Amino acid sequence: MLAALDALVEGRTALIHSRDPETVLGADRVLWFEDGRLVEDGHPDRLADDPDSRLAAWALEADDPEA
Repeated sequence: MLAALDALVEGRTALIHSRDPETVLGADRVLWFEDGRLVEDGHPDRLADDPDSRLAAWALEADDPEA
């Protein structure tokens, strides 16, 4: 499915809502909203490497089914 999504959005701007870490981490830019407010904005690699990032915490939680 990710290959199909990549082909669909190639050369375009797309807003994608996802709860799948693989999809989110493959994006060019991540906007993280909580309670209707933007709380994080950046490249997923940078956010994932930041231990204080909500994206990093979420990706770790998604990788651990016991969490």
